[in-house]
Amino acid sequence: MVILVTILRGFISAILTLTTIVMPWLVGDITAPQAPLDSENCLLNFATVSDLHSTTKEDNELNSFLFDLTIPLIFPDFEAAEEKYDAFVMVGDNTDDGYDRQWAKLEKDMAQYDLADEILIAAGNHDTWTEGEDGRTSKGLFIQYNRRIANRVVGNLYYSTEINGYPFIVLCSEDDGVNGYFSDEQIKWLKKELKKAAEKDLPIFVICHWPLNQTHGLPVSWGEDDYDDMTGGMGEQSERIEKLLKKYDNVFLISGHIHAGLSNADTEGRTGYQSVESDGSFHSINLPRVNAIQGIGDFMIGYGYIFEVYEDRVEIRARNHALGIWNPKYNYTIELV
Repeated sequence: MVILVTILRGFISAILTLTTIVMPWLVGDITAPQAPLDSENCLLNFATVSDLHSTTKEDNELNSFLFDLTIPLIFPDFEAAEEKYDAFVMVGDNTDDGYDRQWAKLEKDMAQYDLADEILIAAGNHDTWTEGEDGRTSKGLFIQYNRRIANRVVGNLYYSTEINGYPFIVLCSEDDGVNGYFSDEQIKWLKKELKKAAEKDLPIFVICHWPLNQTHGLPVSWGEDDYDDMTGGMGEQSERIEKLLKKYDNVFLISGHIHAGLSNADTEGRTGYQSVESDGSFHSINLPRVNAIQGIGDFMIGYGYIFEVYEDRVEIRARNHALGIWNPKYNYTIELV
């Protein structure tokens, strides 16, 4: 195993080095500055990534190597932004197993970089898979590391906040399966939070690791043959949540979980989905795994979406943080109503 990992490390390092040199001219805009399109009028500028899967050699030597190799390529790009991001939003599966040591490793790595003014963390299914060695629950670990990493005090796996006055609602499944499960209590809470947020007459950003059922190519894009209509999505409560989200204008649901690469209207016929899918003024955005090659869609590591909020629109811009370039072919402009 050690020999295999050593060989793989050398191979991937060579590929990433070559890609960094050659690929920018093929996959994106190397000349555009890392700044809002219209800095003077941009009201909120935040970065989103998903599925970091922090782990240690003790838990998984290969996955730990991949994490350690890619994070130093990805994180410096946020710090190098010409204008500091208002927020760095982590859309779940921050760890590979939810172990305390995996959270601690992520904390240590993130502490080396000045990523944004604020950090917002959502939990994913991998973050809820374990209890701490001293009996602490995954919920307790999530609360603890929200405070340590994001300096944010939360009392649950789901919570709400504001950034630059804009409402953010963070949801989380209350089960540890690949399909989500959301209790009546959380759905009642969501209903209340959405109503309160809508009073501001601003875009509402909902962060949830799990996408709605049968969006973004699900269940086929989950990549396994043994699936049903709920596989990879929010599960039995998906329709109830969808109805609530679509009740209000300018709602943006930002998810991960599928590990599918970026796809647009031109590639939808091949992939079966788009990374940004809209229904009226409801918009669903699914993020790829930021530090791994994807099974379908754009296969490059390092992708996330940058959200620039203006008075009349939201610009959703694809950026490859490993290469430090924009990729305009996956951009979307959402006009606000």
